Amino acid sequence: MGCDIHIYTEKWIDGEWQCIDKKYKNEDAEEYDTPKYNREPIYSSRNYRLFSILADVRNAFDIEPISYPKGLPDDVSDFVKEWSADWGVDGHSRSFLTVQELLDYKWNKPIDNFGGYIHDGYYDEWAEKRGAPVGWCGYVGGRDVIRITEKDYLKVRNKGKLDPSKYYYVFVEWSETPAEVVGSFYTKTIPQLKELCDAPDYSDVRIVFWFDN
Repeated sequence: MGCDIHIYTEKWIDGEWQCIDKKYKNEDAEEYDTPKYNREPIYSSRNYRLFSILADVRNAFDIEPISYPKGLPDDVSDFVKEWSADWGVDGHSRSFLTVQELLDYKWNKPIDNFGGYIHDGYYDEWAEKRGAPVGWCGYVGGRDVIRITEKDYLKVRNKGKLDPSKYYYVFVEWSETPAEVVGSFYTKTIPQLKELCDAPDYSDVRIVFWFDN
C-alpha cells in the first residue's frame, strides 16, 4: 500500500502560528463531514526518500533523517489541528520542521548505500557512468526472472552462459546526495519556504505534516 504526505505551511504572525497555504473550498465537506475548507499544499508528490529524510518514514535505505516524528506542535494553528483530527488514526508520524531545520540538513553529503535491480539490457549503459539508474526497482519477481548480483552477472555473461529464455535483473549500487533524490523539494519547495520568512534565522516559517497509508 502506498504512502502519501499531507503538508501545511505555517507562519508566526501576530503572536501565533497561522496556516498560510492558499485556501479553497472543500466541495465534499457536507457529504463526508470533513472541514469546510482545505489548503493547497506547497508540496504533494510521493517520494519515499524525502519521507525518510523528513521523518524516517519508509526509510528502506537507512537515510539519516532531519528528525524522528515529533508529533503536532503544541501551538499548531487551529486549521491544521482540525485537519489532523479529521485524519485520526489514519494519519501517522505527525511532525513539524522549521525552515532553518530544513536548511541545516546535509543535502549535498553523498549517500553510498542506494541499491536496486535494473534489467540487464540497461546494464552496460548504467555501468559507463555508475550513477543513479534511470529506471530501477526494489524487487522484481516472476517464474522467468533471475535476480542476480552484479559480480555474478558479469561472471555468467563473460562465460556466455546467460539463458536467453530468462529475464535477468542485476542488483547494482550507487551514490547520490539527498538533494538529488528529493528533486523539486530541494530545488523548488525549500526556496519557496525560505522566501516566506521574515526572521533572519528562518524560524518564523515551518511545515507541519503527517502521512497516510
